[in-house]
Amino acid sequence: MNLQDEVERQPIRNVIGRIMGYESPEKIVYAGNHRDAWCFGAVDPGSGTAVMLEVVRVFGELVRRGWRPRRTIVFASWDAEEYNLIGSTEHVEEGIDVLRQHAVAYLNVDSAVSGKEFRASGNPVFEKALTNTLGRVMMPEGNETALSHWTKAGSKLEGLGAGSDYVAFQGSSSSSLHLQTSPANDASHLQTSPARPPSTLVSPVPKPATPTTRAKNPLPGSNPSSTPPTTIKPPWPRFGRC
Repeated sequence: MNLQDEVERQPIRNVIGRIMGYESPEKIVYAGNHRDAWCFGAVDPGSGTAVMLEVVRVFGELVRRGWRPRRTIVFASWDAEEYNLIGSTEHVEEGIDVLRQHAVAYLNVDSAVSGKEFRASGNPVFEKALTNTLGRVMMPEGNETALSHWTKAGSKLEGLGAGSDYVAFQGSSSSSLHLQTSPANDASHLQTSPARPPSTLVSPVPKPATPTTRAKNPLPGSNPSSTPPTTIKPPWPRFGRC
């Protein structure tokens, strides 16, 4: 028997970015993926990382044109997922009370692209929003919508598993959704998770202050300087080293 366990402790680092919301800035929508891999990582997590970075780029361009989301969006690149989901779990445990009160959803992108078949799994509350969105997206091949292709294949919104960074958020955010394209026999997916009621666990994160001003959402292309800032004390977990 050949044992090659590594017992040396190493620091890990999560990379966090956020776009403040204009209407409910205390409410948080997470989008995340890990960046460590067991081997080369082309699919897991490379494909998910590529998708998330492109989303970040698009949102960054919208922000430069003056757009802002209604709720705050947090993008997270987790470390040490393959070692038992350490990066995301440490982040959630550090700010569990704040997340239970203010996290709206967690969107997880892991093995996002490995085939042509679209799959989705998550909280049933997302089913209507998912089908509405799929009806507006065209398949890369053929002349049909993603919803038509999905329906013909007999697909449906599946239940969540327990194999990626959404696991820690299942006890803190309100809902979760996982989307992916994969081979017909591939069970991997993109996920979000449901929340538990607030608990009595003590968190070092301070309680959020009530927002004192609200700003209207500027349209793309408008002058960002014309929009008054939203005065709040952000309720975020402390984004430090794990």
